[in-house]
Amino acid sequence: MGGKEAVACVVYECVSVSVALQRVDMLRHCPLHRCLPIGVACRVLGFQTPPTSKHDLRKRFVQLTRECHPDLHADDEKAATAKMVQLTEAYTCLKELLEHRVQYHQGAGLRPRPSSASASGEGSAAARPHEDAWAEVAASFRAPGSSISLRGFTLPWQRTTSNSVISSLEAKMLEANVSFSDFVRYARHLEKDRQTKENRIHADAAMADGTHGFTSEYFESVNTNSAIRRGTERRGLPMTHLMTLGAFYYGRRLRNGIAQTPRTAWRTLRYVFLGH
Repeated sequence: MGGKEAVACVVYECVSVSVALQRVDMLRHCPLHRCLPIGVACRVLGFQTPPTSKHDLRKRFVQLTRECHPDLHADDEKAATAKMVQLTEAYTCLKELLEHRVQYHQGAGLRPRPSSASASGEGSAAARPHEDAWAEVAASFRAPGSSISLRGFTLPWQRTTSNSVISSLEAKMLEANVSFSDFVRYARHLEKDRQTKENRIHADAAMADGTHGFTSEYFESVNTNSAIRRGTERRGLPMTHLMTLGAFYYGRRLRNGIAQTPRTAWRTLRYVFLGH
């Protein structure tokens, strides 16, 4: 009996080790590279806003993993393992976000924002302790789901139809058989949409700090890069006076007619001399 009990004990230990290795392997091969959305990661770990301290993030992660460990939930081990994988993905996402904030804040040349009179006297956030600098950066972050879209911009996790509407209007204006009245209507509708967007940007300037690092400096750099790619900086919105639109519309038709003249002339000569 002693030998059988020893063999049974060894088999039990081998099975336990095998199960533990399977759990570790499952966590090791989970798709951590597929980072969760920031809002989802915050909800999984119980944060209202993205954490600004690696210590707080790790402390919360350790606390939740201890509560959700599969060894403590033998009745529903599969769900507990899935929860562990989700916690690991959320922890990885927010950890990478913290590292990205440090690199972006130090390497992108962002202007530091003084949090007090003494801080502004120092002239730079880099001269303050690391925690104080992070507290300043954290003040520019708002909870997920804030109304930053009112500024006329769309964040990666938000949907919009304005770009498709603008593209549709521009495509209709470039059609060869569009009438002048329709051209004017499309141009003025497009101008109205652009003017509304500009008004929202200026009206919401006080809330330009945004969420998750999409600050006013970020959107300013986006506009600057867009202007550089166009080769010119837009100084204002295009005019929609009737005379201006008429000159543009009929000038474009004239250019198209001149461009098609060789083709139409060849067709005329073929008809005169060849009869077809």
